[in-house]
Amino acid sequence: MNSKNNHSGISDKTNAKRISRAMSAIIPLCFFSLLVALFLVFAANDMYAFAKSEGEVAIELTGECSLSECASLLEVRGVVKNPALFSAYVRSKGAENIITSATGKISLNSDMSYREILRAFAKSQKE
Repeated sequence: MNSKNNHSGISDKTNAKRISRAMSAIIPLCFFSLLVALFLVFAANDMYAFAKSEGEVAIELTGECSLSECASLLEVRGVVKNPALFSAYVRSKGAENIITSATGKISLNSDMSYREILRAFAKSQKE
């Protein structure tokens, strides 16, 4: 009987170590997954304007500016929250020249999606 209890104690310690190792991998993975999910939610909200506050914004572009300068200006004016993401979106659409060659007064709204912002810039070129 004594040997049964001894083996049971070893088995319990082994199981406890396995559980401890598994938890030391699972817990950081859960936190990392949560951070990625939060980033994706905020990025999607900024990109597609799911829950942005509304407000008129007018910007005056007097000369050509780089995409990063325009994206930073849009961030300062409250139209986009993540200028790097906006720049990546514009590049992915092949529309960098639409942003960089825009001049004049452009009326925007702080609840616009990235697509709507591009349309506003393109419309300003036609006028």
